[in-house]
Amino acid sequence: MFNWLQKVITFIKLITGGKVGRRKATRRSAWHADYALGQSCGKKRPRNEDSLYADTWQVAWADVNSTAGLFLVADGMGGHANGQLASKTATVVFTEVFKSNLPSLNQGDGMIDPAKVAVVMQQALHSAHQAVIQRVPGGGTTLTAVYHQNGSAWFIHAGDTRCYLFPPEGAPQLLTTDHSLVQRLVDIGQIFPEKAAHDPRRNILYMALGQAELLEPESGTLAIPSGATLLLCSDGLWGSVQSEEITDVLMSDDPLQVKANRLVDAANAAGGPDNISVCLVKCWQEGARSK
Repeated sequence: MFNWLQKVITFIKLITGGKVGRRKATRRSAWHADYALGQSCGKKRPRNEDSLYADTWQVAWADVNSTAGLFLVADGMGGHANGQLASKTATVVFTEVFKSNLPSLNQGDGMIDPAKVAVVMQQALHSAHQAVIQRVPGGGTTLTAVYHQNGSAWFIHAGDTRCYLFPPEGAPQLLTTDHSLVQRLVDIGQIFPEKAAHDPRRNILYMALGQAELLEPESGTLAIPSGATLLLCSDGLWGSVQSEEITDVLMSDDPLQVKANRLVDAANAAGGPDNISVCLVKCWQEGARSK
């Protein structure tokens, strides 16, 4: 029996070039994320009703340490006091609910359940929505949030704050849809897109946290190309600065914080009619980072 087994092993070595044993596991490359924030009251508003949030932390992923992160922008409505309180309340509640559920998303080895992430994002947003209704009567806020881990991003959105993806190559993508009357009119062909930016009804929203019991947010998941940048912003940026100028800034060689500052400066240079909030998130995989 022993001689027969030795012959089998010898035969296997001959056909495999002498390499017998367990296949060596492929080492995963860590994903990381940097972020930069920029904010201004603008030139026409006495105070800022927007809220920004960004946080990153280390996640053990197989034999490497990756960076995960949660990023959020909210634009309050309902007057100065109510707007500030609504956006702040939504931001605090959303982040607390989401981060408290992080342990339940873990599948081991640094992996997470994509379906559970989407569910927790929904839970966090609806908790924030109810908190605004209960704590800020008459107030409301938009909210756009993104969670990134291991090259995947989940987003959830209500209102007219936005999230863009700027890949290292190719055209930028608007990931969210404005929940505004004007955008709905564009969608059904009642007005032309080039007229929407100047329509006096452009700030009328049909969906926002705290404004109605029923909330049906937009959400999605996408793979992030290494070297891509996510832009979360309020309408104080995208409503004042041309998309070509935003793209030029983001594709420049400037450090991330300088880019965020340049975007805020550009919105103020265009008149700064509204509060301005910018969150830039640079995502890259080790060994593949681009500018």
